[in-house]
Amino acid sequence: MKRFALILAMLLPCISMFPQAIDQNLAFVQLLNKRKVITVKQVRQDVEKLEAASGRKLTLDERKQYLNSQITEALIEQAAERDKITVSDAEFNTRLQGYRNMVGPSATDEQFEAALKAQGSTLDEFKTKLRKQLVTEKYITTKKQALFSAIKDPTEDEIGAFFTTYSAQFVRPDTVRFNYVLTDTTGNADKAKAKELIDSLAKQINHDPAKFDEIMMKSAVAGSGYKGGDFGYLPKNNQQGQNLLGKSFLVPFSLKVGEVSDVLESSMGYYILKVTEILGQKFLTLADAVQPGAAMNLHDYIKGTIAQQRQQQILQKAVAEINTELRTPDTVTVFEQYLNW
Repeated sequence: MKRFALILAMLLPCISMFPQAIDQNLAFVQLLNKRKVITVKQVRQDVEKLEAASGRKLTLDERKQYLNSQITEALIEQAAERDKITVSDAEFNTRLQGYRNMVGPSATDEQFEAALKAQGSTLDEFKTKLRKQLVTEKYITTKKQALFSAIKDPTEDEIGAFFTTYSAQFVRPDTVRFNYVLTDTTGNADKAKAKELIDSLAKQINHDPAKFDEIMMKSAVAGSGYKGGDFGYLPKNNQQGQNLLGKSFLVPFSLKVGEVSDVLESSMGYYILKVTEILGQKFLTLADAVQPGAAMNLHDYIKGTIAQQRQQQILQKAVAEINTELRTPDTVTVFEQYLNW
């Protein structure tokens, strides 16, 4: 989840509570016939968001670095439009599903949107930012294909060395998996009716695992008024799970496989759960799944991590080259004096 939160913080448009409208122009970017204007207000909002996340003030040089990153992003966006580089719906949906899987292999739409909300975004905002990111990536990899093609795959010795160095960090925490029956209390839902319905379901189930399964299956019937399904695997150190389940977070860890809980309350609504699987803490081997339910083992995860590190290094080089090619006095005008707020 930390990784998801980090990748997510890079994607989301920054939203600030800065009350005063400051509308000085910081930069003009014009590669096409239309001009992109970057204002003090926009950059200040973004900088304040970054400062809140880091717990410190950004220096003037760091503000300049951020402004330059926004200029480069605008240049690439316009260059991609000029060169008719786009992202298909299939490419977009594949990447979106990848981020959804970071919340959990069986994450529901509600859980994914709740994760986005915890990061200060909506699903629509996330999708807009993601599509822009994918177009940028495609432009860079298309124009600098030779750099990326030269990246070498990690060797087995490199994978083994990485595992030895970081083996203490490859630990699966105590983990449970459970099914649930839930009455929604989000949005405009009637909380009193939701509580009345879940109490009625609890009375029918009466802690009977078989009856729980029957009630859960009936959630798919139109007009049932409640939801049910597989929550997926929940690690004990999962911060997103703690945010979703609140005070009831530790309940599934206290039950045995097949046990049914009392009525519980979460940020999504009232629910009843039945534990279906318990996994104890374990130091992972290279052959183990990187996380419960995942098809990828630790060996392949490390291989991918090393490859990503190399790709990131090449990406930085590629962006620097593209910036040099696109950024000229004719395409970019900057007023850095306005960064001194």
